[in-house]
Amino acid sequence: MVANQMRFMVRRNLAGTVAVTIDRDDFSGNCPLESDTFEDFLTDEGVSLDFPERNETTFPLLRTINEAITVSLDELSQLGKGNASHIGINIYMNFILICTLMLSLLSF
Repeated sequence: MVANQMRFMVRRNLAGTVAVTIDRDDFSGNCPLESDTFEDFLTDEGVSLDFPERNETTFPLLRTINEAITVSLDELSQLGKGNASHIGINIYMNFILICTLMLSLLSF
């Protein structure tokens, strides 16, 4: 579901996203990884996407957000819609800023 929300955001050329609470993200890596994270990304003909293979089990929410943005930008550039590099820079800058702020708040 998170991956689809990131895909929606990228396709609509939105400036970024907010993860309201990341304190429930599995920082210890105890939860099993989902196998169908990018299942809905296989809908467009002529698009060949490389889905990331997860080696780490920690922080699945933040990793899914990051991976879904990357895959969505790749999909967008293959479809020839919009300026994917410009959109990607804005999204990643917002994502990095938000993650930095959230992690600094969690350290208190």
